[in-house]
Amino acid sequence: MGTSLCVWVVILSAWWFADFIRSLPVDDLTPLFEYDRYEASIPENELGPVLEVLPAPIKANTTGNHTIIYSIGEVSPRKYWNNFIANQSTGVLTVVRQLDFEKITDNITIIFNASLEIDNTRTTNTSVTVHVENVNESPVFRGNGYSVSIYDDAWHGSTVVTVKATDPENESLRYLLQSSNPHFGVRPNGQVYVQSLTFAGNWANLRVRVEDPHGLYAITSVQVRILDRNRRPEFQQSMYTAEIFDNAPRNTPVVQVQARDPDAGDNAGLRYVWWISDSRFYLDSSSGQLYVLSTKGLSGTVVRLGVRVEDPKGLDDTTSVEVTTKKCHTTTILLGTLIPLAVILCGILIFVIWKRNAIRKICCVDGT
Repeated sequence: MGTSLCVWVVILSAWWFADFIRSLPVDDLTPLFEYDRYEASIPENELGPVLEVLPAPIKANTTGNHTIIYSIGEVSPRKYWNNFIANQSTGVLTVVRQLDFEKITDNITIIFNASLEIDNTRTTNTSVTVHVENVNESPVFRGNGYSVSIYDDAWHGSTVVTVKATDPENESLRYLLQSSNPHFGVRPNGQVYVQSLTFAGNWANLRVRVEDPHGLYAITSVQVRILDRNRRPEFQQSMYTAEIFDNAPRNTPVVQVQARDPDAGDNAGLRYVWWISDSRFYLDSSSGQLYVLSTKGLSGTVVRLGVRVEDPKGLDDTTSVEVTTKKCHTTTILLGTLIPLAVILCGILIFVIWKRNAIRKICCVDGT
């Protein structure tokens, strides 16, 4: 009985002592934050210390002259852990990785710790809710520019390339040329188009500007190379006619056939060749000039010739030439020579007669 009583006395004494310890005031050395909750505002994409903190800068206090160490205990969502650091001495929260307003879908909450340097078990914490503020940002082009090629026969209004930019705020964008160009334009939707044709082999270096409704802009480059599309040459006439006399000397020019070459560069250059030939005629391959080499057997005939023109890639066109050879009559030649001579002689004779009559009149007046 005596032993049981002693046991109960010990148990009751221990319970009383423990309850007494719990009733004692908390150790004044444990740091305490001034507020249980803080609100911080951060402009998106901005790095550096967080200056806008409400209701006051983050700070903990303790009795005595003890040093407080600040640290981040937890960040929610966890993916933003590496975006923040805390200054151990001052408790200033600093953003070290940019935060994109358009990509943040959850509130960011930071558990901020404060502990004594001499005893890190004496720790308290508070929560900081971070609000990321939207800042109007410039639109951004995809990639580092554009490089395209078109042919020199591109029609007016055809689209060369469509440039594309994105706006972080998903606002409407407008595209225009940074400097005007006579051969190209840009539609408001970013389509670069042909305004007029230019010569093959040229380069056009364009600078396209995109603007948001607030005037923020970005610029990209567009290099356009104009290629030569090989096209067939064309004769100016489908049929050429000429006349010569049967006494025409060797190498007398007959007619010149001419073709137009729409190409330039490596595709340019024309060569004329026979496709229906006659040994009595010669064709200059570079100029298309026809010459007669001999009129033997040509008198009173019509000779039909064929000429083909070729470019360096083998594209060609053809035309026909009809040469009529007239017989040269001696009488015709004499008449053609004598008639003008007779007219001249008649004129001289009339002048002499007029002059003689004039002299006679003068003599009669003088009485001689």
